[in-house]
Amino acid sequence: MNFSLALALIFSCKDSEPIIKGLEEQSILAKQNTHNPKKKNSGYQKLEQVYIDAFYLGGRSYTNSQGIIAEQLGQFQETIELPMGKGLRHRFERGNIQVLNDEIYMIQIELPEVRRRSEAFQMMGFPEQIDNYIITHREYIVEHQWEFLRFRLYRESKDNEMVNRFEAWKWDPKDR
Repeated sequence: MNFSLALALIFSCKDSEPIIKGLEEQSILAKQNTHNPKKKNSGYQKLEQVYIDAFYLGGRSYTNSQGIIAEQLGQFQETIELPMGKGLRHRFERGNIQVLNDEIYMIQIELPEVRRRSEAFQMMGFPEQIDNYIITHREYIVEHQWEFLRFRLYRESKDNEMVNRFEAWKWDPKDR
């Protein structure tokens, strides 16, 4: 194909109607401005029914999430260095978070009141439906859901299904 024929084809196709009707062209600039969930906490809004958004906080940078952590977990209490290189535990009014290399890997929350396990998941920002629980006399354990390694829901007593504490592990430091 010669050069002049190629140019003629390019310019003649430019003014024609799009082949698929109903789809609008997007500019490169518009594509660059679409929502990117990995961007720094911009535009984050916790849902009203969520008590503490463990789903959102798990795996995030502790340093970059300071404002959200303060809003949701309350007043900072203390920092404890964990043994065997497992990082730090930061204690707040409403719970604890464990951090290694500036990444939040565990969130532990005392629930404001006892709840059913499905309600506890919703309060922490997770979907309520889970197929498989490991049930012990004092806790429910869920593994490998929603890109989290483990969840532990502590039962109020061995005689009922109500839970009073929620723990979410994004990953385990011994595995890294």
